[in-house]
Amino acid sequence: MLRARSTIRLRDDPHVVINPGPDSTGPVLGVRVRNAFSKVNDERLLVIGLFVEARGTATSPDSAVEQLAGWALSHLQVITTAGNGAIDEPADLVVYAPPTHERSGRFLERRSCGPKDPAVVVRSVAAADLLTVLHGLEGHVDEQRLHRAMAHYRHALGELDSFNRVACAESLFMACENLGHVVLRRLYREAGLLDNGGSKHKLAVAAGFNPPNERSNQHLSDFDSYVRAHYIFDDEKEVYDRLKFASDHFEHGSRRFDEIQAAADASVDKAFGHVRRAILREIGVPGESPLVTEEKYQHPLAGWQPALQVGGSYTSDRDDDWPSFYGVSLFPEILDIEDLDDDQRRKVTLRFIGSGAALLDGQEVALESSLWAMPLSPDRKAEQPGEPKVM
Repeated sequence: MLRARSTIRLRDDPHVVINPGPDSTGPVLGVRVRNAFSKVNDERLLVIGLFVEARGTATSPDSAVEQLAGWALSHLQVITTAGNGAIDEPADLVVYAPPTHERSGRFLERRSCGPKDPAVVVRSVAAADLLTVLHGLEGHVDEQRLHRAMAHYRHALGELDSFNRVACAESLFMACENLGHVVLRRLYREAGLLDNGGSKHKLAVAAGFNPPNERSNQHLSDFDSYVRAHYIFDDEKEVYDRLKFASDHFEHGSRRFDEIQAAADASVDKAFGHVRRAILREIGVPGESPLVTEEKYQHPLAGWQPALQVGGSYTSDRDDDWPSFYGVSLFPEILDIEDLDDDQRRKVTLRFIGSGAALLDGQEVALESSLWAMPLSPDRKAEQPGEPKVM
């Protein structure tokens, strides 16, 4: 059983159980996903993340982790893609064998020494909608490529921050490369062609990409880009080209970083939507599914923690050429989080303490405003005002 901090929760607190297919010969007997709860203050239960469990046969705790943990982990990238929200790497692990008539149960537990606060903005996914994705994946001819694409998509969500989109661009483009192979193999099947280079050449020529000479395969590379731009990015070629530029030149260090950053900033937010929709489409999720049509899923939800922002004025009797100022030693904390409904609204109580310990001799500060910068989607206002209170 793995617990991960998550911006995604299951609506109505169901248990989603995925059983292996009838032809499965591995050690896994089933995977179960459910909300992870914690008791707070007045014994209220608060969703703090997700539990993902893999059940199977193993001879020891170590072999259980080796054989089963990967199956559990792979479902996190499916959930994060379905709900379009970030899920952290699991911090807690429990391995257990239930008791039998012959012997007591056994367990091994590992916990993080510094757990993060629960996500303050969450998004719910109905179990039936998640199962549509999971059932579409099961037995898909390109299941493993789709898993790799979703793993890169999950990583891109984890890198989403308010300062730049460069790391997101690299992960999203790697998702595109995996997804491009999925699309190409589908085109082979639809055309009744074998999965080989000759078939790719036929499709490329049919799409207008001809080899410049007998020794060149440049037309195949050009066709790959066309497949990604057309089938994943819906012919928004400028977005695709900028994403590719940012990813390629960041990886190879072949352009100035400001150019790379500008290309990433101009493309990533739209690329999130294109890549996710294409993944769901290739899995076979219907276009009328709430995961495709509902507004809340159109925006990637990052796993940012709230950040405190204060402003004010200060005086100083120092006359250095470059006078130092180190701030006022702010210590923010979350006092309480309360679920307001079973969807995605939470009430968060926050407090900060300012000690002034970082002020240099001769400096005095007056606070005039404070904001709690909240983890909202990139295209929405990400600040909420609050009254300054220094304790």
